[in-house]
Amino acid sequence: MKLELPSTAYRQLNRLRIHTSRHLRGRGMGQRAGARRRPAADFRDHRKYVPGDDIRFVDWKASARHEQIFLKQGEQPHENTVHLLIDTSASMAWGQPPKRDATLLLAAALGYLALANEDRLQVIPLHTAGRDGTAPARFKGKARFPALLNFLSQIPFGGRIELNSSLREAAKNHRGGVIILLSDLLDAGNLAAGLRALPPPAWDVTVLHLLHPHELAPDLHGEFEMVDAESSAHTNYDITPQALAAYHQHLQTWRAAIELACIQNHALYTLLSTGWQLDREMLPHLQKLGILERT
Repeated sequence: MKLELPSTAYRQLNRLRIHTSRHLRGRGMGQRAGARRRPAADFRDHRKYVPGDDIRFVDWKASARHEQIFLKQGEQPHENTVHLLIDTSASMAWGQPPKRDATLLLAAALGYLALANEDRLQVIPLHTAGRDGTAPARFKGKARFPALLNFLSQIPFGGRIELNSSLREAAKNHRGGVIILLSDLLDAGNLAAGLRALPPPAWDVTVLHLLHPHELAPDLHGEFEMVDAESSAHTNYDITPQALAAYHQHLQTWRAAIELACIQNHALYTLLSTGWQLDREMLPHLQKLGILERT
């Protein structure tokens, strides 16, 4: 599929960035303000000079008043690493249009924000071990955005994933940063265990739960043969008003359990319909929750 952001989305994205905790450990110089005080020209407070400190940051006026040498301290801007974890299971290719399309478009928008704001970006397509899938890719700099679009458009979808092990793998292979998981969570398993491997302040985790409009409000009546998109199992159902009511109750209970697991493990959770438009609904929703913020 050819992936392209609408022009209206670019106008919004150029005024936004991904919100991150000030306590994340940055890797290099960038645009992010940090909570740690370091010698800097951007003055916030003082500390006493220690041999070996850079004398460029000595506050000579304050030192003269107190007959001791003081260093200016400030917030040294740094860059963060944004990890986009994309569920590539077969269920993400379900629906008309498939959930995959909206997911990749949202991933492109989030990737654009990371690159435009000088963060490092790593895109990790999640797939079952042993299945041929796309290897993770790294990007840095806004000029790499066309390469990101090309990479996302070539990700294959199929099979199943195990989110718990995928999150643990991300924690094992990386030192920290922002993790944004894009998934329908249909095979979440013990999601809480995976989230526990990504504790703050090293990690800042957001779970974007993407469901198709027909999953949120199915318009079905009568007898149907259902096919599991990932296991191919066939089951016959008689869709009655009572069955639909039970489905909605199960959906709410399931979502509440996922949200509770996220809250207990310091991750931010939100539900997104893949029927929403990126510029008119998805981006404003993420901004309202504080996942995105104005620059």
